[in-house]
Amino acid sequence: MKKLLGMFLAAAILLTSSLAFADVTTTSNGNYIEIDYSLKQTQGESENNMLRIAVMYARRALIEEIGNLQITSDTTVQNERMNNDTINAKIDMAVNGSRVVKNYRDQKGMYHAIVRLPIFGGTNSIASAVIPTDVVAEDFPKPKMTNIKSGNFDASSYTGLIIDCSGMDISTAMLPKIESISGEKIYAFEQVSRQTVVSRGMVTYADSMESGVNRAGSNPLKITANMVNNCDIVISDEDADKILLANQATNFLKNCLVVIVK
Repeated sequence: MKKLLGMFLAAAILLTSSLAFADVTTTSNGNYIEIDYSLKQTQGESENNMLRIAVMYARRALIEEIGNLQITSDTTVQNERMNNDTINAKIDMAVNGSRVVKNYRDQKGMYHAIVRLPIFGGTNSIASAVIPTDVVAEDFPKPKMTNIKSGNFDASSYTGLIIDCSGMDISTAMLPKIESISGEKIYAFEQVSRQTVVSRGMVTYADSMESGVNRAGSNPLKITANMVNNCDIVISDEDADKILLANQATNFLKNCLVVIVK
């Protein structure tokens, strides 16, 4: 108990003095958030205590970074934490269980803690904490069949979907939505299983049409967005029909085989 109290006392001292010497580096690749927190030793503190304190502050920084994540166009993780005690507790639990990738003292005497938390996957992920459990399931709409002008469209041949939003300043989100220009919901969280979304996410974000798009398979349907609204995408009615027809044949939307090019 004395050792634990001493560690918290040291943390309080650091908060008011040594944090000026702290350095925080954040890494996020769409699959996880990683924090590299480093600080100088406080006089009188042992190396073991400094390593523990570095982990403590790394996890505090992780909570702040998680709060910036967009869930939908209207909601961030921080919004949900403030308005939902259950989600707040789940986030705290996930962060407390975050993986300590590395915890060490470098040659300059700085104490480092690198902690990582996956955004999707498993039970200890950000998605498992914040994605709703009480959403009413919806079916995908039926294609209107009148919008497709091309006579050589083979719906059964497509393995996934790539939507080109390059140059449109789209924001990343955990639960983006695709709608037709006439307002029909084409792809949304309500239409896929929560388990699939928590496990792999609704989409992958890529920097080009050629790189980082493996999720959409070997023969993806490629379309260009008409416009974006924050993290949501608006497509033409013709492209909406193509997507819905192809999905009827291969279920790539149900399996979340969707890539968005930023």
